[in-house]
Amino acid sequence: MGWLPSIDCVLQCSRTPEEIRRILEFVTVQQNRKFFGQNDGEFTGTVSDSGFELVPRLPYRNSFVPIIRGWVETDGERSKIWIKMRLHPAVAVFCRIWFGFMFFGLLCGLPAVFTEGILSALPLIFPELAMAGLGLLLVRCGFQRPANRSLERLKELVGGAGE
Repeated sequence: MGWLPSIDCVLQCSRTPEEIRRILEFVTVQQNRKFFGQNDGEFTGTVSDSGFELVPRLPYRNSFVPIIRGWVETDGERSKIWIKMRLHPAVAVFCRIWFGFMFFGLLCGLPAVFTEGILSALPLIFPELAMAGLGLLLVRCGFQRPANRSLERLKELVGGAGE
């Protein structure tokens, strides 16, 4: 697993791809109807014959909520649902820039560690370490909780088991 969280998994179930699509459509509010139409779905996004792109609907603001992309394949009498959960691309770019600056700050403070000692260089490197650690914790927690809940809910909806 890299710096940014992501989940890739495969669910297997005995439902047909059409049944899975209907179930996902039932719990999903279409993106263009989010403000003007029904407002009671568990997910926001699009569901089509070729796949789906969903975002869990949360009662609070969370920039790190996962974008769930997936598609369904038939495997004999069973269906396989391929799921990929990632951060929104703009959030991922922001996080990479954020961690890049923190890493650069640490690199700038490293020469002081070797020339002046760790205690003298601590005021230079501690803020970067603290901000990088806080950033990692914030991104992981903000992503992981909704991702795990969404994955469990998808398993419940389609009656699937993960690989």
